[in-house]
Amino acid sequence: TTFNNLTIATGADVSLNNSIDASGNSADNGTFTTTGRSLSFTGTSSSSISGSAPFITFEDFTQNKAGSTTTLAIPVQINGDLTLTDGIIATTSTSGTSTSYVSGPMKKIGDDAFVFPVGKSGYWAPIGISAPASASAAFQAEYYATSYSVTTVSAPLDHISFLEHWMLDRTTGSDNVSTTLYWKDGTRSAINDLSELVVAHYNGTSWVNETQDGGTTGTTSQGTVTSQLMT
Repeated sequence: TTFNNLTIATGADVSLNNSIDASGNSADNGTFTTTGRSLSFTGTSSSSISGSAPFITFEDFTQNKAGSTTTLAIPVQINGDLTLTDGIIATTSTSGTSTSYVSGPMKKIGDDAFVFPVGKSGYWAPIGISAPASASAAFQAEYYATSYSVTTVSAPLDHISFLEHWMLDRTTGSDNVSTTLYWKDGTRSAINDLSELVVAHYNGTSWVNETQDGGTTGTTSQGTVTSQLMT
């Protein structure tokens, strides 16, 4: 099914039997059954998915718009593969949920603060960064539900987590940001005492303390810990 602009009116109930090739905008204000179908955004002009529906689900999603942006004004759930060929996908802010997160690396470009909705192996574990100084700055994050391979620490650290770690890489630019780590299940993450919890950074030799004063929020059940501005 190929279309330019598609609007599902309020009260309408539309079921999709084929995959979609779209070059324009999609407005979903009714019931649009797309589960199991694939969506490809193509062409050279910007597109959007919007409407009053709470979310829309596709099997696979392909962004292939040369030099243009597809804006997701409502949540889009992808059960299969996300293929990024050309162009930008712009979304509103979301930190994910315990049943919906990004498993694997996720890159963010721009000068806004951002929370990466990452997780793995059934665990939801976001990581946030403060706002970079430049619009071209790029950071990539990934969560791992295991300990890092090197556990050597420098004082005053006593040990690092043997349950999980994050990889945060600055892939473009030289902007410095602070980092916020989230725990959504304190029992699983073995969070027992907020006063002893810090953000640690591996400097290539050992783990060092990077936490700012008063850097924790929440409780041992759910909360955050934030680093100082990291170089």
